[in-house]
Amino acid sequence: LSAPDDSLTEMKWRSVMAKILARRGDVDQAVALVHEAAAIGSATGYLDWYAGVLVDVAEVEAVAARAPEAIDALRRSAGLYARKGNVISAAAVEGRLREASPA
Repeated sequence: LSAPDDSLTEMKWRSVMAKILARRGDVDQAVALVHEAAAIGSATGYLDWYAGVLVDVAEVEAVAARAPEAIDALRRSAGLYARKGNVISAAAVEGRLREASPA
């Protein structure tokens, strides 16, 4: 029920639905939808929004058993959070990255 130009809402509903679809086993649709969300986030210029949706991309990619893509999304998210100066979120994503990366 949002305006089509409400980027945050358009991005968020896609991310949430993608995570639901991935957990239900519809990984192809989930991956496509979360990447739509990431494209919206990228176009906004709001680094925190985009970094957050990249964490969602990583989650969906992990469920889809696409570890390299998940790790890449986490790396990009951590970099964006650091660039924004959001050290708390950057550290949290770095922790997830350590857990997801092979030793």
